[in-house]
Amino acid sequence: MPRTEEQNREIKERRKLKIMEKALMLFATRGFDAITVDDITKEVGCSHGLFYHYFAGKEDVYNALMSLKDNQKYDEYRLPTKRALEAGGIAGLRIFAEYAERIAQADDTVFYFVRLALTRQMTQTAKGALMGIDLYPDFLKLIQEAQKDGDVYEGNPREIANMYIDFCNGAMDRRFAMGRGKFEIVHAPEIMRLYTKC
Repeated sequence: MPRTEEQNREIKERRKLKIMEKALMLFATRGFDAITVDDITKEVGCSHGLFYHYFAGKEDVYNALMSLKDNQKYDEYRLPTKRALEAGGIAGLRIFAEYAERIAQADDTVFYFVRLALTRQMTQTAKGALMGIDLYPDFLKLIQEAQKDGDVYEGNPREIANMYIDFCNGAMDRRFAMGRGKFEIVHAPEIMRLYTKC
């Protein structure tokens, strides 16, 4: 008995979501630049033709992932950028540190999405614009404000921002290696001691 139109639609949607799920894991664990369409198709176990039936390239699947994230139930894990900028300075930096602590124990899908947000600004090879937020300028602004208030050590604010982002990415790499259950959380106060006087 032939499939119904509804069954065909469900099969196509499952295939597309499987491609997106595997691409998300690859982008998050290895970085956008290191991944090729070939890597994605091998991970999924599908042909290039099937991949290109759904996506124009790796940028297209990345942007589809970012659109999916924005439309799903991730509100409690949404980046607190607006709230942090409104708080300003050291208070805004604390909001980011507490957020990093919560994300450390989030489920893998949420964790992968956040990893993409943190590494987006490092992407070099995208053929088109990638959706998402570049956190670096906002974080840099908070560091500069906190330095003016005397709450963050003197020094090049760009270097301090890079150190924090490097710390976060290193912690994420450790979580990937150890898995969620064995990963020890670095609590917000310890994170804050990296660059603050308080």
